[in-house]
Amino acid sequence: MVLMAVFRDLIANERPLICRIEGQTYYPGLRNIWADPQQTFQHKTLENLRLHESWHTHAYEFSLFAPIPFSPGVWNGSVPADRLPPGAPHPVGNTRFRHWLGTDAQGRDVAAGLVGGARLAICTGLLASGISMLLGVVLGSITGFWGDRRLRISRAALVMVVIGLLLCVLYALVWQYTVRMSGWGGTLVLVMVCATGIGGAALWKRVSAWAAYAVPFPVDLLIMRCAEILDAVPRIVAIVALAALLPGQTIWALIALIGCISWTAPAQLLRAELLKIRDLEYVQAAETAGIKPVRILWRHALPNALQSLVVMAVFSIAGAILLEASLSFLGFGGEQFKGVSWGSLLSIARKNPADWWVAVFPGLMIGFTLLSLYKIGLQREAQLI
Repeated sequence: MVLMAVFRDLIANERPLICRIEGQTYYPGLRNIWADPQQTFQHKTLENLRLHESWHTHAYEFSLFAPIPFSPGVWNGSVPADRLPPGAPHPVGNTRFRHWLGTDAQGRDVAAGLVGGARLAICTGLLASGISMLLGVVLGSITGFWGDRRLRISRAALVMVVIGLLLCVLYALVWQYTVRMSGWGGTLVLVMVCATGIGGAALWKRVSAWAAYAVPFPVDLLIMRCAEILDAVPRIVAIVALAALLPGQTIWALIALIGCISWTAPAQLLRAELLKIRDLEYVQAAETAGIKPVRILWRHALPNALQSLVVMAVFSIAGAILLEASLSFLGFGGEQFKGVSWGSLLSIARKNPADWWVAVFPGLMIGFTLLSLYKIGLQREAQLI
């Protein structure tokens, strides 16, 4: 999967990797690696091929195509799209171009879609899992090490936290729809209000003994209740609801949504580990020696607690890949995911049950990928035990 994702443009590409036209050598397929496929060519013939013709019909003096001479999610013919069974020759151009795993009802090559889906799955799995693990480590460390009684802040700071949260809700729910100010303008106003409030809180803390008094901040209560609320809502439902509020459904939006929704499990696991570690002798000895709590957490407690997250990171990647396939199956991303995601291929197969090859091969890719990741995670768990 990693090789398919990294070398996608060398494995599945409708453009020739190397070609010779009028005695000149060009690399239109390799150019996709560092340039936008829609970027114009300086050569007239290449530009006509990009805009009007098929790369498979031109009479090259020499050409070298990828093993799969079709791009993910692209219909590469000048005839009406039609489904083709596995092994069928391409209906336009040289018969040496074949659809080895067939095409879907719109003429998109299934083998190219599998290669493109591997890159999408790898990017989604790694990046979304990275976001969720980062959020889980930060929030789980705060809740597990400080809890509800160990983190103390001044009353002035506590009041400013409450006011800041109310301002964020007001900005998100009211200002954007009633005042109609731009995103930068509203953000600038919010920053100015918060800066003014922080300065006022600092002055208030200096002149008032009541405001300077430190009180426990129930950070564990707040974060864990938020985690329980997120766990109570199915992730697919939550992502679909949040995606409706976004201006566009892109792969980056999908990664961000999956990562921000999936932080609860690593946070709860790390919290449980730190609740046990913070009562051990070496942590209490460090506190007695006067070492700052942040340093104790970073240098002593957190490294020992992170060992249990290694296995969860592998399972998190598998869960992100499965969630991405499920969302693309439901239509997330629209046309830009069609034929490029494994889930979108399964969605196409649902509308055309007779095209068994459109469902079998993406389903096998999803199944083998998840089984491989679960196998890796279980082996790592056995090593830790």
